[in-house]
Amino acid sequence: MKKKLFRLFINCFLTLTVRNHKRMAKQSTTNYEALKSKQSTDSFIKELFLKTAPIYTTYHNLLGDLVSTKATKKGTVLSFNNYLKTLRTKLKDWDIFIQGTYKEGTPEYVMLFPNGKSFILEGTQEQIVSKFTGFNNNVQSNPDLVTIKDEVNSYLKTLNIYYGSKNEKLSVTETSTTELDNAYDQMGKALYYNMLMLTAHFIDNPIEVEDYFDMTLLRTHEKEITEEESLLVSIPPATSKDSGFSIAETGKYLIMSRSNFSLQFYGASTASELPKTRPRELVPGEEVEVSGAELGAPANRFLIFVNPSITATGEVEILQVE
Repeated sequence: MKKKLFRLFINCFLTLTVRNHKRMAKQSTTNYEALKSKQSTDSFIKELFLKTAPIYTTYHNLLGDLVSTKATKKGTVLSFNNYLKTLRTKLKDWDIFIQGTYKEGTPEYVMLFPNGKSFILEGTQEQIVSKFTGFNNNVQSNPDLVTIKDEVNSYLKTLNIYYGSKNEKLSVTETSTTELDNAYDQMGKALYYNMLMLTAHFIDNPIEVEDYFDMTLLRTHEKEITEEESLLVSIPPATSKDSGFSIAETGKYLIMSRSNFSLQFYGASTASELPKTRPRELVPGEEVEVSGAELGAPANRFLIFVNPSITATGEVEILQVE
């Protein structure tokens, strides 16, 4: 029979901060500053402070680095997305010129738009860039389209700059996130250790332990997402999972796939509610910007992810952009 861990033996600093760095940063700072201020009069407290200080410093340094990186990433991702939105208008403009040279439906026209203009805009961002690259190659090799050659090629160059920069920032952020997650775990363990040691130290007057922690954070565990940080959500195989934060009607969220297979998501009024309409698909590597209103807020406050894979764990990152 599997043993069930007694509630008091569970590390509350890891379970109640629920990967929320804003909460962990506040809780760890409260503990660090309290230990620091009282170490001079109590050798036991000084020993705890000396053990905690390097863990605290590592965590907060990495957190500061990641906040800066995410701010840059957010700007880069939005710049790429905004530039990509102009492609539809550009294609219409170029199509007007092309139809002045080749009538729609002729072999020459079909070579440029084998599946129509809208086909270029369909699929993942990587696929769109790839298809537009093919369009540019056809334009560059066509002597009848010299008038638009430079403009099309220039657009592709800028698009590739944004796309490359976006992917570079995402890669850096993923590496930084892994390091920070490890530091977060160590910080949570240090806080739990400190609480146990302080409880033993103040066994005859345990109320004093509260001076070393932010008790308001320990008495609530609502998960939140802010514009300064993103939320990483893992979805076990063949399950639906609530992302854990409340959708705001006026909020806008960037949902980024970190999986190599498709996932689905939808808004719901409860964490266990089944979708009322067909869930939206999130293909590998895709980034989708969605508003709270599109997800059904304020009636729907929960963002649910569905993992159809029966073997692999899915992963998404959510960034609030407004």
